[in-house]
Amino acid sequence: MPTPGNHASAAVPPYRPPRLFTGYGTLDAALTVWYSACDKSGPPHWEDLADLIWRPWVMNLLMVESRHRMKPARCAQALPVATALLGLPMWFAGALPLDNPPTAALAEMVRVVCMRRRPVSRLAPARPTPGDSGSRLQVVGMPLAPIAGAPSVVPYRLERVLFALVRASPPPTPPP
Repeated sequence: MPTPGNHASAAVPPYRPPRLFTGYGTLDAALTVWYSACDKSGPPHWEDLADLIWRPWVMNLLMVESRHRMKPARCAQALPVATALLGLPMWFAGALPLDNPPTAALAEMVRVVCMRRRPVSRLAPARPTPGDSGSRLQVVGMPLAPIAGAPSVVPYRLERVLFALVRASPPPTPPP
């Protein structure tokens, strides 16, 4: 019987996030790889996914780090298709600009994914382009294992989220 202060005998349930499928091949491939890399202790580390990632959908990935919920999310690794869809420079790194609607939506999703510790799928505004009326991005955020640093070096827990994104298909037009 567990006693107060004695947590050694308390069992932690295995990590089993509910399955999420979006209907977009690129996003579902990323989710399948993420689920296969999860273990009973929690989400995978970025390094655990390195050997499992293949082209072409890897180009749609963006890894974002959060040092604290009150600080801006920081892009740690971005690949070309993701940066083009978000309207960022190729190979962008740094704080996600909050004056850009798609990156502002991702910054908010980082908080949600980190709190839930499971994949989250959302529609986000796409970067405005001339002649484009209301295009959106389909985004899936998958939590990665947090990185805890030595308190003297890193006094916070670094949370990471791996985003996969594609341009959402327009809704089908109803027949006349």
